[in-house]
Amino acid sequence: VLDIMMPVMGGLDVLQRIRAEPAWQHVPCLILTAAGQPDQHARAIALGATDFMTKPFSPCRLYARVAELAGVPLEPDVTA
Repeated sequence: VLDIMMPVMGGLDVLQRIRAEPAWQHVPCLILTAAGQPDQHARAIALGATDFMTKPFSPCRLYARVAELAGVPLEPDVTA
């Protein structure tokens, strides 16, 4: 889970570095940000983001999406 606006290095910069490494290209990367402008969303997807969520968000929805990307089965009431 990467935020676009992180200290030192932004999430899109981290994503770009992750995707540049062959060993890490398969790792799911979810962008979570308050800055959800269409150009940022498009750039994130172009750089290889698996998904893009904007704040505010439901913690249950975030958990469900991360669990799905990680291949973890969910309890029936977690997505509520």
